[in-house]
Amino acid sequence: MAEDKGVETERNLLARHVVQAEYRGLEQGREPMLRIYPPMPAKIWTKFSVVEVQEYEKPGQYGEEALQPGAEKAFERDLQPKAMQNTLAGLVPGDRVRLGWNHDYVTTEFTSPDGHKSTNQFPEHTITVLEKLSGGVGIAVTSAASPIASYAAAAGSPVAFAAAPGSPVTYAAAPMVGFAAPMPTMASPERFGVSPETFAKLAAGGSLSADEMAQISGQAAPGSPVAVAPTPTAITSAPAAPASPTLVEPAPAAAAAAAAAA
Repeated sequence: MAEDKGVETERNLLARHVVQAEYRGLEQGREPMLRIYPPMPAKIWTKFSVVEVQEYEKPGQYGEEALQPGAEKAFERDLQPKAMQNTLAGLVPGDRVRLGWNHDYVTTEFTSPDGHKSTNQFPEHTITVLEKLSGGVGIAVTSAASPIASYAAAAGSPVAFAAAPGSPVTYAAAPMVGFAAPMPTMASPERFGVSPETFAKLAAGGSLSADEMAQISGQAAPGSPVAVAPTPTAITSAPAAPASPTLVEPAPAAAAAAAAAA
């Protein structure tokens, strides 16, 4: 049996809005997250951001207050008039539009299979004006509960993309530009030949003394005495002649006295 959608019996205007707005895209509702069985299907919401308030009236006491610039407004897409749904299908995120809607209080009458009648009263937000003013400026609105997303090219970009429900979206990484730094030039390490005993000592983690290092490298150990070769002395004069024996001759008076004594 087809579901009884009821018959509208009364509609009261609570508030009327006309604004300039920016279309933000589509977003899925959170109905599937409700803990009810069977799960409710997600509602599709069309979202706008108010840019400028142009007209507003509030004939009903409980009418919706005027929205300020920057405020967001969402409408359930499938409840809008067919003509408005067709216009919505031609919008892309970022489009500027003239948007009008009524906040109504609607009374609906239902009839059960046994003939029993019941009424239901609830508010409705119905789009009455939707005129596109300019093209999109490049924003993306993603779903809060599932992967439906709409993408528009940013200002100056040549391409616009739209992701279909359930289709994968591939993003290409931008090419990276690298600059090669010159490799530092390192001097080759100096090598020394060592005896097997010294090699075994180093392999075991030992260290060499300063004398051993000097012996391997051929350099003098720090603190060791330095041998200085004697400098030959140059001979600049001939050797002195040996001293001659000195002959002492007695004076004449002493010789005469010596002869008289004899």
